[in-house]
Amino acid sequence: MRLTPRAAMLQERLDNICIEIESLFEPEHFNPSTAKCAFTVAAPDYLAFLIMDSLLERLAREAPDIKIHFIDVPYRELSEQMEDGKIDLLVCANFGHWQTFNVEYLFRERYVAVFADNHPLASRNHVSMDEIESYPNTVVRYAGFQAHSHRWVSGLKVIDQISQISSMSQFDGLLMATRSPNITRAPAALAVRLRNLLPIHTAELNNEEAEFDTSMFWTPVTDRSIGHRWLRSLVRDTLGPYDALLGNRDRRVACPT
Repeated sequence: MRLTPRAAMLQERLDNICIEIESLFEPEHFNPSTAKCAFTVAAPDYLAFLIMDSLLERLAREAPDIKIHFIDVPYRELSEQMEDGKIDLLVCANFGHWQTFNVEYLFRERYVAVFADNHPLASRNHVSMDEIESYPNTVVRYAGFQAHSHRWVSGLKVIDQISQISSMSQFDGLLMATRSPNITRAPAALAVRLRNLLPIHTAELNNEEAEFDTSMFWTPVTDRSIGHRWLRSLVRDTLGPYDALLGNRDRRVACPT
């Protein structure tokens, strides 16, 4: 089934009408210190961890009765769950999927090689994929991949190249990398956050496209919600600084007020 030409013409107008109707039920003011509500955020495990890392203290201080529930990204049912309001916000890699959602850039992520401090390559700051493949290695599939040939692909060789062992948890790969001679490919933001807690070393990948945008996505219906804007500000404040932590240039545009 597909839209008729008239239905396609009316779709944008109907979307705007639905947004206006939704706004009628929004309170004129949203005070997080007194609000009692819950939000569901879909994100891969490591991004959920990076957000939660500074969220507990802030919620205790600013919003003691607001609850935030993190879930993994439900790839096939994502659009339906977003439209049905079961998921309030999506935070993941932006590979150009989900064109119907509103999107905001958060920071520029890249994959790096991670291995133990006593690994034979520990003195290296750059390694090649061929060198990685010469050691036992793992890779973790990143949320947001497009379905292709019965598996998820990003279009980046550094992520999509199959290792002998792969997992959906970024923490699995990092923990395995603490035992030499294992190597894993992992997001730099997580490696930066954990390298003071784990005996790991990171190295940049030679001659490989390894960068991608991390963004947050939401439906047009929730765009004007005062509570939803507050939720987005939490995520923005938490993940936005990673551009500077990773040595990236600040590529963010002005956020809507």
